[in-house]
Amino acid sequence: MLEFLIITLILIYLLNPLEGEEKTITTPFLTIIYIISLSYILQLLNIKLYKILYIAILVFLLIMLSITNKIRIEKPKLNPFLLIIILLSVILSITIFPKYPCEMWDSQYHSYKIKAIFLSQSIFYNNPYCAQYLHYPSGFHLLIYYSIDDFREIPYTIYIFEILFIIMFILANYYIGKIISNDELKIFSAFFALISYEYYRILLRAIWPNTLGFILFLFTLGIILRYDETKSEIYLFIYSLSLLSLIFTHSFPTIMLILLLVSYLIWKLIYKEIDKIKNIVLFSIPSVTIALIIIYTKIFNSFISYVTPNHINKSIGYSLLLIALISGISTCSFIVWIISGTIDYLIESSIYIILFILGCIFLLKKRLGFIVFYVILVMVWAFVFVLPTHIPLFSSLYNPIRWYYIMQCIMPLFYSAGCYYIFKNNKFLALIVILVVSLCFSFSFYSLDKYHKYYLINDDIANFLKNLKIKDKYILNFGQDSGQFIYVFSNNYNTFCYGNGNKFNNVSANTIINYTFTYNYNKFIQFCNLNNISYIFISNKSNVNINFFMNKSYFEILNKSKSYYFIKLKNK
Repeated sequence: MLEFLIITLILIYLLNPLEGEEKTITTPFLTIIYIISLSYILQLLNIKLYKILYIAILVFLLIMLSITNKIRIEKPKLNPFLLIIILLSVILSITIFPKYPCEMWDSQYHSYKIKAIFLSQSIFYNNPYCAQYLHYPSGFHLLIYYSIDDFREIPYTIYIFEILFIIMFILANYYIGKIISNDELKIFSAFFALISYEYYRILLRAIWPNTLGFILFLFTLGIILRYDETKSEIYLFIYSLSLLSLIFTHSFPTIMLILLLVSYLIWKLIYKEIDKIKNIVLFSIPSVTIALIIIYTKIFNSFISYVTPNHINKSIGYSLLLIALISGISTCSFIVWIISGTIDYLIESSIYIILFILGCIFLLKKRLGFIVFYVILVMVWAFVFVLPTHIPLFSSLYNPIRWYYIMQCIMPLFYSAGCYYIFKNNKFLALIVILVVSLCFSFSFYSLDKYHKYYLINDDIANFLKNLKIKDKYILNFGQDSGQFIYVFSNNYNTFCYGNGNKFNNVSANTIINYTFTYNYNKFIQFCNLNNISYIFISNKSNVNINFFMNKSYFEILNKSKSYYFIKLKNK
């Protein structure tokens, strides 16, 4: 597990043309960009995703550059304060993220898709059992595929990447702060990323493709700022590759980047920096062209589409959302204060609003108004969705909270800039602000464990499923319980899951569950016989009448623990 990823990381570090701490910070991002971009290019050429190809290409480039003496070998460098913040983030992540990130909803979809890619070595697999999300942007799934040796490693590998994603959020914010002002701001940026409640929450909600997209978005912002500062073409090449990988990671962060580019180009037009406009547009063309070719030839008629929600509800939702957008890391803390009237939420929200305003002032003074204008564009875009409009690849943004994630993705930059602004004028007051927001975060952070009740797999269940001796069997489970991950941990198939709407051959999970409470053995056995089901998996998350299965005339308990029962139908 992770061998290919680590080798790729080392090779890209050696090939990375940047220097010093920047080389160390950008290498993880470039590794991800390389894996995603190359995967889609290989698929465009109808080449299987053989992992050795990724390594071979890098080795070839390394040899060629070594011949021409263009390789810079440096010892990795990182700021000691940044290392401390990263260490704290790892501790917090291990504390809050379950070892097996298998919750009731999207994690099942994404895990199935990763397994399908793994088995076929193709993004565009032909696997009816994993038909859902077939043409969903696959950047995240490719990253996990590239990092595993066995499909049973999928959940634990995702857990490792959840920790890595938090680190990369910190690195991206640090990188942006370092570019804007190479002094204390970079530490403030890393710190506010560390205490970003939403960074942890989106991962606990298994919104992994969005999360990776947010990370790439922040990194791309850093690259644009670096190009703006140096005018070096190397950053334009990196920007172009980052754009391509972002397009195939998730649509919403891609829209974020488009809005950011619109803001950047308008700002450069105001400052009459026409060459920068031309170069950004020019280096966008190859990525957009390749993306359009892949979309047109591979997935043009198969985009996943969300249902447009009720627009009146959305209007109300967005109105409340925009109040909350800048009011603090804790979700909708300002709204909670309005409802509850508690003083702690008022204090927290007030501090973050002040930091946001001061951050805007600081960025405007640094001639970085395009970042402030970007926030305005996002707000305008959110209100546009009150109308029955559509966005590329998706029918509509289906709930206001997604825009909360989108806004909070970039908010640590504003909060850190605001705190830095205070620090330059009053160090003691800045210290008080840091202490207060840290205290607020500590209370909010431990409230995140409320999401653990939605997680379905523990060590006991995982080890049992991994070691199942049977193969290619349909095993009866009961909806969105632990059994919906049978396919992820073994060479067998579950019946009901979130992906099939808890229906199997037009029979709902609730129907089968009701049979257990009404002791309707005839109907239950008939369903199993019709669908060639011989085995039943019941977990502590299954809403069934366990006494139904104690009838030895029909069932034989093969294995059990306090977490599960594994049962065989007799005469099967």
